[in-house]
Amino acid sequence: MLVTGYMLKEALKMKALELTTIQTQFDESLYRFEGEDKQHPKEVADAIRKLEAEIVELQTAQDYYNLNVKVDVTEVGEQWPLCKAVKAVGGAGRVAKMWRTAAHGEKRDRWDRSRSMTRNKDDEVAMPTVTKPEALAEARATEKFASQLRNAIAVGNTDAIDVPWVTEELLK
Repeated sequence: MLVTGYMLKEALKMKALELTTIQTQFDESLYRFEGEDKQHPKEVADAIRKLEAEIVELQTAQDYYNLNVKVDVTEVGEQWPLCKAVKAVGGAGRVAKMWRTAAHGEKRDRWDRSRSMTRNKDDEVAMPTVTKPEALAEARATEKFASQLRNAIAVGNTDAIDVPWVTEELLK
């Protein structure tokens, strides 16, 4: 069946929601009052097992999809498997955040109202290793790369490829 990354992602999200709901029913099914009509715990467990198996199939399909869809990563001038872009975007975002934080300068405690106004020539003061403009330039460059990866992932997730074991029923 032809599927997109978005189709797989949405199906996984819905199955996870359904699984969470059914899992809460298991504990409730272990006890019942006289005359109360409840599912037997085995029936609930079977439904959970079935959902878990469907999630495994969908995750496997997602892995297959992410390895077979290629995306253009313009920053490096290469085509990557979607899987590589998905794995790289988190690290790129974290590095960009570090540079953005460095561009803001030293973070002070919000309750610290005093400024160090010492002028003692004998005090050793640590000097910044990069200027704020340098940090800002690095932040922009790394954020541009992270943004390109997010864009490539979004575009890649719209490609439709054939994943033989995925059925309409599995996507429901």
